This record gives sequence, C-alpha cells and structure tokens, in this order.
Amino acid sequence: MGRDIRMICILVCSPFLIAAVHAAWSRIDRSGLPQTVAARSIILGYLPAAIILWEAVFASAPFTADSALAAFYCFVVYSSFSYAYFHLFNMSETARRIRIINEIHRAGAMRYEQLTAMYRSRDIIELRLNRLVAMKELRLHDGCYAMNGRLLYLAALFISRWRRLIGFREMRETRTGGRPQ
Repeated sequence: MGRDIRMICILVCSPFLIAAVHAAWSRIDRSGLPQTVAARSIILGYLPAAIILWEAVFASAPFTADSALAAFYCFVVYSSFSYAYFHLFNMSETARRIRIINEIHRAGAMRYEQLTAMYRSRDIIELRLNRLVAMKELRLHDGCYAMNGRLLYLAALFISRWRRLIGFREMRETRTGGRPQ
C-alpha cells in the first residue's frame, strides 16, 4: 500500500482514535466537567495520531517540502475531526433536544406539560451558571457573576455576528403562554 493511501486510511480512522483516547482518558481524569475531559482527551490524542502517522507514513521518507505539506494536511484533518467530535460530544452532554428525544423514546409518548415539567427555568440557569464558573468563564463573588474568561464570549460574539451577516435574527427565546413561538 502506498504512502498516500496509508495516510488517508489513518486519517479516515482517526475519529475512532479520538473516541478511544476519550474513553480511556475519561476513566483516568475524573477531575472536571465532561467537556473539559473531552478537550483534554482530544489534545492527548494528537500524540498517538502523530506516532502512528510517523511510523506508517513519514519515517521512511526523506524530509521534503511535500512531506512537510502532507504533515500539515494531517494536522488540519485530525484537528477538523477533533473539532467535530468535541461538538458532537458537547451536544450529547448539553442539548435539551437530545434529552427530550430520549425521554419521549423511553416513555413511548409524552404530553407537552410532562416535557416542560422536566425543565424548570431556575434549574437550567443554575446548571449553566455552575458550568460557566467551573470552566472559569465566569466568577462568582458576593453573589454576583462577572466575566472571568473571554473564550466563550468571543465565540458567542463571532456566532452572533455571523448570524447577522447571513441574515438571521439574534438568538432569543421568546415565550407566549408557556409555549415557544
């Protein structure tokens, strides 16, 4: 099998490597939020990915501009898979839609009132604020929350501007009579 084919096969399989490292690391690192553990796992996954690619593709070839470009390509592809994996995992951890679908599936069917009873606004806000404090994006001092980090703020600002640029309204949930509009 040629070098290029080996490289592509390894890259195509890299999401499985990411999941395997995440599964292993999540059993070792129980110190933080699931999202933090996932991010650490992804960062740790660069090492085995690099070793596998080095042994299978790059070790036997002389260092040239083409091999440097191929290594950069591998980095970009692995990073892209990692980014997608993190957000897929994050959705499974935090998205209400996933929970709603799971609850309806378990029950067979549910009324609107049963679903809304699962989500008390105060609990949702408290959970999200606690996560933001744990992630060090907010800090709590004397009962007041204040910005502590800028990463999520910059991401939110980027998404808000991007939505405005492509013609979407600002993201706001409005409610009328208990039902979303």
